[in-house]
Amino acid sequence: MFPDTFKPTETGESVQDILTAAAWLRTRRDLSGDIDLVGLGKGGVWSLFAAAIDGGFAKLVVDAAGFNPDDDTAWVKDYYVPCIRSVGDVDTAAVLIAHHPLLLIDAPAAFTDGVTVLPMSSAQDHKPAYDGDKGPNTGGMGAYSPAPVVTPALEKEIFDTVLQRAVDGMRKRGTPYKGVLYAGLMICRDGRPRVVEFNCRFGDPETQPLLMRLKTDLADVTEAIVEGRLHELKLEWDSDPAVCVVLASGGYPGSYEKGKVISGLDQVHQPGTVVFHAGTAEKEGQVVTSGGRVLGVTSRAPKLADAIRQAYAACETIQFEGVFFRRDIGKKALDRENG
Repeated sequence: MFPDTFKPTETGESVQDILTAAAWLRTRRDLSGDIDLVGLGKGGVWSLFAAAIDGGFAKLVVDAAGFNPDDDTAWVKDYYVPCIRSVGDVDTAAVLIAHHPLLLIDAPAAFTDGVTVLPMSSAQDHKPAYDGDKGPNTGGMGAYSPAPVVTPALEKEIFDTVLQRAVDGMRKRGTPYKGVLYAGLMICRDGRPRVVEFNCRFGDPETQPLLMRLKTDLADVTEAIVEGRLHELKLEWDSDPAVCVVLASGGYPGSYEKGKVISGLDQVHQPGTVVFHAGTAEKEGQVVTSGGRVLGVTSRAPKLADAIRQAYAACETIQFEGVFFRRDIGKKALDRENG
């Protein structure tokens, strides 16, 4: 599943050994200097720090990310030096950085019929398990929409240079893609997006607040995708923000017990609030836990602060043994909103 050759040049010239690739990377002065970045996710470590290839790689990985590189494989491909290794239940990338404030975001997801691309509104999730972005990475502990970090200018660049270009490329190579597409991006020091990964699906938990804000009938959208007439539609979004808080099983993202009885679901009466089921099952007439991320409690309100308050009020009414959730979902957006 891993490449046998390296492609360290912008022209795509392939070489057989990492030393040649490393020599090329050292010529890229824009990738060296005081950048000290490790992105951890999808079973890999990315580094833009050129010295990381020269013995500093192991130290950077072990000290910053807690990896043991003894049995790992490293290579240089394009702009990064991945260290291949399983990282448990890591879903997307997290960043440890010393100097330059780079940012990892999920691009606005998009619907496509293979030709037309209709971006959805923006959303931002929260991967670390605990408040303040502490603890192990998870599949996502909550999300809010819209995400103020995605400016209109950045959104247009993402659409033009990433989403539309990817869809056009797949069609031109004879493998047109229809469905939902979103990209995990790294916003680098030049302010431009770089693709970390693509996902051919809705994101979780970003989708919950997005669907709470989507005014266009989703059935109409999916039919237009299948029939190749997405150009006839215009997506309409409620201007009210929405927030999703994930209730998780004790021990997640590590090992956790299943079958815990969930109470209080019938007591959720907050306005504009929907409880999305994820890791649940029915047993002897009761709703019980059956996964790590159990419920996505999602609220929409005219103001972000109200949506957050409603979501957390609903969370407090739901109980099961070992339940935990982050209590700072949406705080970053609130801080931006309040200057």
